[in-house]
Formats: sequence, structure tokens, C-alpha cells
Amino acid sequence: MKIFLFSILIGIGIVWSASIKAQDLQMLEDSIASCQKTIATAEEDHERLAASEKCKEFLHLALSSPEAFDYPFESLQTMCTLTSPDAAFRFFNWNIPRNDQTHQYVCFILFPADEKQGSSYIELKELSRQPDKMQSRTFDSDEWPGCLYYAIIPPQKNGRDFYTLLAWDGRDRMTNRKYIDAMLISKRDVKFGSAVFKTPIGVQKRMIFEYSDEATMSLKYHEDEQRIVFDHLAPRIAGMDGNFSFYGPDLTYNSFDWQKGNWVEQSNVDVRLKKGQDKRPYNDPRRMR
Repeated sequence: MKIFLFSILIGIGIVWSASIKAQDLQMLEDSIASCQKTIATAEEDHERLAASEKCKEFLHLALSSPEAFDYPFESLQTMCTLTSPDAAFRFFNWNIPRNDQTHQYVCFILFPADEKQGSSYIELKELSRQPDKMQSRTFDSDEWPGCLYYAIIPPQKNGRDFYTLLAWDGRDRMTNRKYIDAMLISKRDVKFGSAVFKTPIGVQKRMIFEYSDEATMSLKYHEDEQRIVFDHLAPRIAGMDGNFSFYGPDLTYNSFDWQKGNWVEQSNVDVRLKKGQDKRPYNDPRRMR
């Protein structure tokens, strides 16, 4: 009934904006959660895509409310609703799995409401095809390399004003990917990619790690050390260099350490945990699906 009611409101073009209150957000949240359940359980691609489009319509209504930024959206268990540690923005991010084991992605970025602009949000537009040389490309909100974000690292002290993002992409039936990306915010728009990742083969605008669908890769930020630690990947069969469907962790770790405004790659790092530290080395975004 709630979904039917909000469908009528959307269909006749009613946008409540500032009049949307907490009780209305609760109804919209219920409708969004129902759509997310359909995405997770439907058997056919067209059903999942239709549910995602309806989810986007409800979310447009919800995010138009000045109360949306502080609203918890606690029931959206299969949607990423990350808030940056400095409360500068929130991600509303989900994937749409296809029967061929590829994925589509949706992401909204919500900014805090203010007296001049009110509520403000943007919907990222996913690229229809990922281009070559992703590590050296810069993208904006109209050409976004789709993924699921699972960690936001705020701007570091004595550094450039960008956010570092950790993300997962269920690329296809053979491989998955993890990303480390840089996001810059300018006048409530965003750009992805910045030449801040120093590696042995040169400076990159983002880091991409591709590995077997049967493997699990650790990629996690260690705040105390200002270090991003990750599994070193290698082919498990000799002669398969470059064939990422055979890649997985080789029981060694590398890292990106924050040094003078850049992330600098270090090889073969010691990742022994301090007493009381979380033993799980990363958040697996697939648990949100």
C-alpha cells in the first residue's frame, strides 16, 4: 500500500521537498527497502532493473528532504549508506546483479542541508563501458566507474583536499576487482581520480586490483598508521601472469602509506595486529547483497 501511494505521488509529479518530515521518510524508507529486497531476490534481470528504477524514484523523494542527511535509514541493510567521517557527505550505493554475473551500480551522494541551498544531492551516472587505462583517467559525476564503496578516508593532515575511497566491483563470472580511488568535491560536484598514488611503475590516479572470483582480497585502512594495507596478488599457477582469473593473495602484504600529500606504495609490510585490533582485515561488500 505504501509503495502504491508513493508511486501515485511520483507519477503526478508531486515533490514534497522541505515538507517531507521524519514520518514521511520512514514510509519512503520502507518502500526503498521493499525495492531492495526485490533486487536481491528476483530471478530475472528485467525485474531487478525495474525494482532499482523504482528505488531511485523513492530515493529522489527522500533525499529532497532537509532532514535526510541525519535520518539513519537503518532498515536499508542491502544498500550502502556510508557517511564520511567528517560528515561532509553520504553515499547511497547499491549493485544490481545480472544473470551473467556482471553488475550494474547506482550511487547518490547527499550533502548536508544549509540555509542557502537547502538539501543537495547528485546521482552518479555509470559508464556503459569501462575504458582502457582506468588507472590514469579522471571521471566526473556524468561518467562514473560503477562500484560499491565500503570505506571513506577523509582528507589527511598536510595534504590535498580529497577523499580516499575503497571499493569493490564484481566484474564478471571470472574475476572481481578492488579499487582505491580519490574523490574531490567542488561546489557540490565531484571528480574521481587524482595523481596521488606513487607506485614502483609510476604515479597513478587510482589503483585497481583484479583477482579470481574464487579468491578473497583484503584491502583495509589502518587509521592509526595512516596506511592502506592490502594482499599482494599473484597467479597461483606458473605461467598465468596477466590472467587475473588465476590471481589471489600470496600471503604477503603491501601498503600505501601517507607521505607528504601522497599515498606511497610499500612492499612486503608487517601487518601483525596490535592487541585488541579487529582481526578481520576488510569489510566484504558482498555481505551487503
